[in-house]
Amino acid sequence: MIQKEKYRDLIEKLPFQQIGDTPTVRYYTDWKVFESRLNLDYASSEDKLPGFLSKLKPNITLGLSLRATNVPEGVIVEDLTKVLEVRPMAIAGVNTKMQAYHAYRWNTGAYIKITDESSIEDLVIVSLGGDGYLGHHIIIDIGERANARIKIIDYGGPNASLKTLITEMTARNNSKLEVDILSLYHELHASFIQHYLRIEDQAEAVVRILTSGGSMTRFESDNLLLGRLSKLDAKASNVARPSTKTDFLLNAVHKGPESEGFIGARGVVLGDGYLAQRGLAKIDHEASWASSEVESHVTILGERGRGYAVPMLEIHTGDVTKAGHSASVTTIQEDHLFYLRSRGLNRDELERMLITGAIEYSSVASSLGIDPLEIFLI
Repeated sequence: MIQKEKYRDLIEKLPFQQIGDTPTVRYYTDWKVFESRLNLDYASSEDKLPGFLSKLKPNITLGLSLRATNVPEGVIVEDLTKVLEVRPMAIAGVNTKMQAYHAYRWNTGAYIKITDESSIEDLVIVSLGGDGYLGHHIIIDIGERANARIKIIDYGGPNASLKTLITEMTARNNSKLEVDILSLYHELHASFIQHYLRIEDQAEAVVRILTSGGSMTRFESDNLLLGRLSKLDAKASNVARPSTKTDFLLNAVHKGPESEGFIGARGVVLGDGYLAQRGLAKIDHEASWASSEVESHVTILGERGRGYAVPMLEIHTGDVTKAGHSASVTTIQEDHLFYLRSRGLNRDELERMLITGAIEYSSVASSLGIDPLEIFLI
């Protein structure tokens, strides 16, 4: 109870964003959207997955409650509210107002353990929004020498609601993890999402992300390469539909010697959509002979959309194998479209090509077995 009250006090004391979160003195997230919804009641009903995702058979569902069905052998699932020895926010920490808000109000949680040396082909986790506030917290522990492929479906329906989702994952020594994350929200829904991943000695992680946000979506993926010879390959696709805003962050921090990391993102902005696509690759002083790359590329279709690509590279050691970054923001204006139409390519074909290319970059759609353009069916 004391811990809970501490978080309530921090909601008042902490800012929405520390100034160190961004390379420029500005906010890419419209925090006023979240501020206006902090007093929402808990949801009384939960959303249902859209038809094109209904073919997925979730093993673990978080909505108003936690449900687990057909859990594969080698996977242990427990209600996080009843696992007293596991401390939520131990990896994520509480440094901002929304983290404190989540820590104080989250109401549904799961502790998922992949036992040592297990091989899990597909574990499907679904997190659903509702008609008010819902907070979901997931802790996933991948045991030593285990192989696991996890699919996380994060969805919010057509309500002016608020959802917070924080996952804390650990890939133990010599494990291999593949995680596909689909984050999809209607234009009225606001969401605060953070995924944390710790990668230990000689563990390998492949992270694939596909987002299409709502009225304001703050999505952050923080990956910490702790161990020697740890590896990360993270790719994201972001689609800013009309009347939506997304601030997307994809980060890799190297602390393990000889660790290898790549983070890349492709985004497309439609209509009056908004997308900030930020990435940080950081090599700390103890991560000798590490290598890291960060890429961010955004395409804006039309003249009313706004898009930003902001990569950062920090190196704190003189012994680096490789480090680099690249970024671009491309705007397709009416004169470009006129030129392409004169060469036989119409506007619809061009837009479909650019949208599909951005979505397929992450491979999440193909992994889930959905048509890339089905995300517009919500």
